[in-house]
Amino acid sequence: MTTVLELDIDRKPISIERLAKRIRFVLGNFALQVTNAEVYETEHGYHVYITLDKEVDKFHRIFLQLACGSDWKRETFNYARAKAGAITYQWMFRGKERHDRELSKRLLDLLKDIKPKTWRFIDLTPAVKKKVRERMGGDACGREAEEA
Repeated sequence: MTTVLELDIDRKPISIERLAKRIRFVLGNFALQVTNAEVYETEHGYHVYITLDKEVDKFHRIFLQLACGSDWKRETFNYARAKAGAITYQWMFRGKERHDRELSKRLLDLLKDIKPKTWRFIDLTPAVKKKVRERMGGDACGREAEEA
């Protein structure tokens, strides 16, 4: 199964490179890959549909859409609907849209092969723990720094 992120971008013009950079950062943190991208111009901006290689639940989907730059009001409504138990509803009005094939191709090219992020601070090796204690005067649990 796959998931389609539906981004509502309410501004024109759009920097597709800047949008792609944001999407790459967000999806890279969750080890998600893009299999397709479509951009549609609307009266007020763009609707962007990003197909992911994995299925994510509706709450994570809403978070990802918001983090990728979708309109915050729309995602607030989406979250309220999902929280209320709405299983099927139209996430985005698909009315007067014009498919922008050139932007779609550019975005898909920019989103290929997203590198998963690995964060050093997650790996609490003894060396990292020691640095944390030194900087905090103790550790994350409030214990005093060990004396050498």
